[in-house]
Amino acid sequence: MLIRRAVRYPKTFLLPLCATALSTVQLSTLLGQSLYFDPNGNELSGSGVEEGQTYDWSEASSFWSTSSFGTSFDANTGWQNGASAVFSASSATAPFSVQVALTGIHVARLEVANGNLTIAAGGGGISTSSSTFITNVAGGYALNWSDGLTSMPTNAVLEKQGAGTLVLGALAPTTITLRLGNGILRTSANSALATTAPLRVEGNYRLELSGTTQSIGTLATSASGGPVNLVDLGGGSLTVRQWESGTVQLGTEGTFTVSDPNATLGTNRTLSSGRTEGAGTFIKDDAGTLVLGTSAGLAHSGDVEVRGGTLAISTSNYGIAQNYA
Repeated sequence: MLIRRAVRYPKTFLLPLCATALSTVQLSTLLGQSLYFDPNGNELSGSGVEEGQTYDWSEASSFWSTSSFGTSFDANTGWQNGASAVFSASSATAPFSVQVALTGIHVARLEVANGNLTIAAGGGGISTSSSTFITNVAGGYALNWSDGLTSMPTNAVLEKQGAGTLVLGALAPTTITLRLGNGILRTSANSALATTAPLRVEGNYRLELSGTTQSIGTLATSASGGPVNLVDLGGGSLTVRQWESGTVQLGTEGTFTVSDPNATLGTNRTLSSGRTEGAGTFIKDDAGTLVLGTSAGLAHSGDVEVRGGTLAISTSNYGIAQNYA
C-alpha cells in the first residue's frame, strides 16, 4: 500500500497538514390508502401488464384500482393524489414502463410488489408530503427510477425497503436523509444521491455506485447491520463529509474520499468501526483530524492520500499500519 506524505512514529504515525418547499397540493380522500396499477382493467383474469409496454401515469389514465387483483366490481379509476402507488402486476416478470405524464403526481408511498418497472419522465414529476417516503421493492425485482422525487418536506427521510433493487438516476432532494433498510440501492448517473444528506444503513443493504460519482453527507450503519452493510464503488467515486461506520469496497479503481468543508484544524473525529477493502484509493481531504480506532481500518491494498489535515492510526489497528512499509 502506498502512503503519500506519511511520517512514521514507533507507536502511531500522523500525516501532517498539507499546503423545497413543497407546493400546496389538494390531496384526495384516499390519503394513506393504496391504489394498484392494473392495465387489464376489471377483467376476471386479474391484474397484469404487457411486456415491454409503456403506460401513462396520470389522472386521466384508467389503470388504477382499489383492488389488488383487478376483480373488484368498482371500475378502475385514474390516479388519485395522496394515495400509495402499488405495482402488483402478477404477469409482469419482464420489464415494463410507466411514464409520468402529469405535473404534480403526489404519492404517499411507492411499492413494487412484483414486476420489473421503469418510471420515466413524461413531462411530469412525483412529489410527496410524507415525512418518511418508503420505496419498497420486493426481492427478485427492480425499480428503475430515472427522475426520482421532485420535492419532499425538508429534513424528511427517503427509505429503501424490500430485498429488491432500486436504481436511482436523478438527484434526490439535498435536505433529506437516505435510509436503507434492505436490498440494493444502485446509482445509474452521476450526482443521483442527495449531496449533503446523511446515508443511514439499518439492515441488510448494499449501495452500488456502478462507476458513477456521488457525494453524500454522513455514511453510517447500524450496529446490528454487520458485514453486509457494504458500499461497492464499482470503479466509481464516493465523497462523504463524515464517515462514522460501514465497509467500503473500493474494487480496483474506486475512490473513496472523506472531505468535510466545515472541519477546522482543531476538529477531531474518530472512526470507531468501518473499513476499506479492495485495491482502490482512499483520500483524506479536509483540515481536521481523522483517528482510526482499533476496530476500524484502511484494509485495502491501494493508495492512501492525505491532502489536508491529519490521519492518525495506532499500530494496534488491523488496517493500514500492518501494511505500512
